[in-house]
Amino acid sequence: MGGVFPLESSGENRLGRGLDCQITLTDPLSSRIHAVIEYTEGMWWLRDAESRNGTYVNGQKVDDAQLSSNDRIRIG
Repeated sequence: MGGVFPLESSGENRLGRGLDCQITLTDPLSSRIHAVIEYTEGMWWLRDAESRNGTYVNGQKVDDAQLSSNDRIRIG
């Protein structure tokens, strides 16, 4: 299941099953706080939050990655 989600450029954008996440996921393979997206020094960054099933950008498993337009993020 995919989607496009608006992001806040100030602070963290948490992704996961937790109710305190800005992007709430229902996939059972996602962790409570699975990953974080932040805007830092003019660039978007994705950081895996020590998830159980991993975070992927364009099919590659990452711990952290700089994001570009049209990147595909997969959780779990």
